[in-house]
Amino acid sequence: MINAFKVNKFGAFCLQASDLERAEKLLLKGREIIEKRFGIFTNCYMNIGNLWAQRKDYQKAIDNYEKVIELSPHKAPKEFMDK
Repeated sequence: MINAFKVNKFGAFCLQASDLERAEKLLLKGREIIEKRFGIFTNCYMNIGNLWAQRKDYQKAIDNYEKVIELSPHKAPKEFMDK
């Protein structure tokens, strides 16, 4: 059985090594497996946001970072986020 959390972590290592193609495949696959088995894992969205930021696709990066904030159990107050 594939350890999806290790897939996500290896994707993050590939991202740090600037192997963006491999990082994308691993991060997206890791998120898919984790969400099927365990539900939402915000770390996946953070890593994918970092991937898109490195690729300079800033809107996709922002979308993923906003998902992290939306899903975080420790969200900042809405009035803070609107500033």
